[in-house]
Formats: sequence, structure tokens, C-alpha cells
Amino acid sequence: MFASIRGRLLPLLAVLIFAAPPASAQGPIEGSNAAGGGAAVAPAPAAPRLAFVGASISAGFGNGLTLAKALEATTAQSFTTVDASDLFTFSDEDAKSLAGVEKALAAKPDAVVALDFLFWFAYGFGKPAYEDRKASLERGLALLERFECPIYVGLIPHITDASRAMLAAESVPSAEQLAKLDAVVKAWAEKREKVTLLPVPEWLTALKTGAEIDLFGAKQRYERREILNADNLHLSRRGTLVAAALVARELAARKALDAGSLAKDLAAIEKRADEMGTSLTVVVKEPDGKLAREGHVAFRLKIPFDPELMAALSGLSDLQTPQDLAKQNPIVLRGLPLALLEIPAPEIRAYRGDFVTKTATAKLAKGDNRVILLTLERGREIAVTVRDAESRPVAGVEVVSLTERRARKLDRKDADPAARAVTDAEGRCVLRGLGAEEQKLSFRREGRTGWTGGPTVAPDAAETTITLR
Repeated sequence: MFASIRGRLLPLLAVLIFAAPPASAQGPIEGSNAAGGGAAVAPAPAAPRLAFVGASISAGFGNGLTLAKALEATTAQSFTTVDASDLFTFSDEDAKSLAGVEKALAAKPDAVVALDFLFWFAYGFGKPAYEDRKASLERGLALLERFECPIYVGLIPHITDASRAMLAAESVPSAEQLAKLDAVVKAWAEKREKVTLLPVPEWLTALKTGAEIDLFGAKQRYERREILNADNLHLSRRGTLVAAALVARELAARKALDAGSLAKDLAAIEKRADEMGTSLTVVVKEPDGKLAREGHVAFRLKIPFDPELMAALSGLSDLQTPQDLAKQNPIVLRGLPLALLEIPAPEIRAYRGDFVTKTATAKLAKGDNRVILLTLERGREIAVTVRDAESRPVAGVEVVSLTERRARKLDRKDADPAARAVTDAEGRCVLRGLGAEEQKLSFRREGRTGWTGGPTVAPDAAETTITLR
């Protein structure tokens, strides 16, 4: 979906983070502060504040779990995470990354994780020449220089085997260009003792060759399909947790985390992640790919008649009333109760006037930060003709789509004009802004207060007739 915006894709860096390298590449890059040189390392505060800056991998795209949340599951230590990553970094790496850095700075972190921060400064359209990519990369490095605390920066991998539907060939720097860019990053880090470089390219090589991972104090081996999604780009939930474990290991090596508090195996991390609160993020885009700044998002819950469930879910005001996109987009709902997992998955529909999105089903799991992407499109139209028993047209008949109005959380009495029309002198009207599913209609005659059930219009039908009896 994101490939349509400037032809760019969401960073793949994630792919790289999750397999451990051969023995020579199990730790940070030689020559960086984490390789044994540099100043002495002071212990971190007992409850450190960790900030995360980066692109879609850090933001949890494709698997529903942010790197920040996953890191919380790797340790029993008490600490605060500040997630300043952005799903949309690929659309404007300069502006999005600046906003993320400023958010992280405002939190006064004790350490910063920038795992995929540099990716889009090296990749992307509009940078065919090395000098263009180098200038872009230097802008990214300049942003990272604003941090005075220790910072963990992922090196940039050479991605050549991702789906071209996700990463266009023109976006990928050549091997020669990337080698030069790699040298720029290493030279930059060499002068800054608080920078730890993470050997992401070597990790990726290990992943592709099936090398074992040095993790949890022993050799681990994971199947590629456990870590990566089918597009060879995005991470699975387990992949994100493995990545977080690798990052936590490096933080502990530099005393940013307490090594003794780290989980001893992946099963313990997965259990902790399951016990965390569940979050839901809804992103709504206009047809041209820009974020929608008008309209609403409606959540439809099917809650069975169960007093305990009803009580547990009674506080979900954000899910009970349509959310205004003018106030917030993306819409982020955090700390959702586990009782929400016991009912059918919530249905989500965004709308703006005659524009609607497809209905999405939010299948949630414990500890997830599920991301739902919706795109507004001009809604379906149904032409309605109303006639009496003698086939004469009837004017002034109000017709509504119960299906669409319920999806928007509107009842028949609501004055909102959506999915509502009144027949003209020829007995005709058009319902607009409808979803693609079948539509159940209702109508009432002029001057009447009661509504009458009308026909159900099939998904592929563009017109229907109502005959009054």
C-alpha cells in the first residue's frame, strides 16, 4: 500500500536485525564505542528512560508490535520507553525523523535506540547519485548528533531480494554506493564515544546463511519463516521479539540495562509480551495517499449479553463513539482490556461524506500493537425508485441504508445526511457513500413517523425498486 507514496516502501531494516552473525560479528562493530574502546561506561539509572527513533520497523508495521514494546518484554527491570518512531518515515525522512528526534529529546532519555533510523536517508527515490545519497545520510547523522546520551545506531544493510512491489529497484543504492555510505557512518561514529554501531548487515548475512544466533547465553537457531513475513521484508511478531532481545543484549553490554534482569529464553519474552496491554492504531489515508484530516472512524463491537464482559468493556468510550480525524490521525488506543479479546473482532470503518473505506476487522492478540491501514474511496451509489401499487412514482419518500448508517454509528433518527435520500417527483433518489457489502434499506413516507423495512441490495447491484402497498 505504501509503495504508492513516492514509490517508496517501508524500511526493511527489520529484516536485518534478527539473525545473529557468525562468531566474529556477534557484537557491536569494531571501532565504535561498544567494541571496547572509548570512555568508561557509567551504570545507567535504576529505572532508565529509553527512547526509540526510526521508521516502520521500529514502529511495528506488519506485525503489530513496536520495538519499544517488545524491548519491555525482554527484561524484568523497571524502565520507561518513549516511542518516537514513525510509520510514515519513508514518505519524508527529513521531516518525520526531525519530529521523532525532537519528541525523544523532550523526554530527556538515558539512551536512544535508532535501529532503522538511517535507512531512508540512504534509500529512496530522488537520490540516484552517490553524492545525493551521501548528502541525505549526513542530514540524518546530524539529527542524531543532537543526542548527548548513549545512542545505538543500526548500520544500513544492502537489500536486494525484497519484493519489488514493496521496494522499487530505483530506491536501492548500488553495492559500491552503500560501501561508501557505510564508511561515512563508521567515520562519524568513530569520533563520537557515545555511539554504538549495531552490525545489522552482518546479522542479515547470518540470517540468510542459517548461522546460529548467540543469544540468551547459548547458540540459538530460528527458521527464517519464524522471523520474517512472506514478503522477505517485514518481521513477524516473533521476529520483533528476537530483534528486541538482540538490542537488549547490546544495551546490557553497555550497562544501559541490568544484564541480570534479562529474560533467559524466547519463551519467557513471549510470555511477558502476551501479558502486556493491547493497543490498536488506525491510520486513514485519502485516495492520493495523504493522511486524512477530515472524517471519522467508527468501531463496531459485537458484545454478547454477558454482565461481566459488558462491565469490563463499559469504559471503552473511544470505541463507542466515532473518532474525529481532524483531531487525531493516526488514532491510537492504548491499554485495551483483555476482555476485548473475548468478543468477535471489532469492525472498523472510516468515512468522510460520500467517501468510505472498506470495513477492516481488528484481530487482536495479547500484547499486540495492531496497526490497521484504511484508504478512503468514493462510496458506492444505489439508485432507488419508489412506486405505489399502481406503479405510479411516489415523491417525498425518505430512504436510508441501515447497513451504512450502522457502520457509521448513525441511527435512522440522526440528521446526518449520509446514506440518506428523498425521492423526487419521479419517485427517484440516489443513496451515496455506501460500502461495497450488501445494503439493507429502510424507508418512510412523507408525514409518517414509522419506518418500514425495505429490500436488501446485493453487492453488485446499482439500483432497486420499492413498491408501496
